[in-house]
Amino acid sequence: MRKLCASVMVFLFSIVMLFGIARAESTPLVKNTYKSVALLYAQTEDGGQRMHCTATAFEKVADGYLFATASHCVANDDTQHERVNVDKAPLYITFDEQGEKKFKRATLLAAGYQHRGDDFAILHVKTDEVWAITPLGDEAKEEAGAEIINIASPQGLGRQVFHGWITMLKIDRPIRQSDINWTNAMLLQVESGPGSSGSAIVSVNQGAIIGFLVGHYEQNIFAVPVSQFKAFRTAVAAGTYKWYVPEAP
Repeated sequence: MRKLCASVMVFLFSIVMLFGIARAESTPLVKNTYKSVALLYAQTEDGGQRMHCTATAFEKVADGYLFATASHCVANDDTQHERVNVDKAPLYITFDEQGEKKFKRATLLAAGYQHRGDDFAILHVKTDEVWAITPLGDEAKEEAGAEIINIASPQGLGRQVFHGWITMLKIDRPIRQSDINWTNAMLLQVESGPGSSGSAIVSVNQGAIIGFLVGHYEQNIFAVPVSQFKAFRTAVAAGTYKWYVPEAP
């Protein structure tokens, strides 16, 4: 009996050690992702700031960084003309520093037509500072049960770290919520709340973005896959994305 108990204890200890190692290995990813995540604010009519969503720096460019968030955070659909209507309020990002917050002006480069499922927006922030980025990955390399992390600011309470997993890689049923098309989205098991929209879903295996959290229905959390974001970005760059027309500078 003692021998059996000892074997069980060794087995349990091994499991705990393996789990601890896995978490330890993910710590640098969590730290880097955390540093790349910002809160997105819009200026109010009285000159104040109101938080809208969460945004993630995904690419370094010559004069700053590109951030991704959700289209519904900065725009709405004009279904009569099949165009994206952009909110006019000036946008800012902050890394939610302790003490006095630092706000950087963000320029909207593109916003997706939500009725197509393109609930994405791309922001540009000019800076000489060195910031962390979380690169784009490939959701096709994942499968149901794969572990993910999500850094978001639900309820506007500040950046928080959430662990979860993919429950379904691609939903093939027509899903609409408030006229937003979530067909082909990923289903997740992760904590969420108002303010989390636009936050990156990061694969622990790849250390890269595989989707963007856009909303929830009942207990289901939806994320639009990164492959769709890449297609949206390519079409915008080529000038073939007819649903969004950039304003003249």
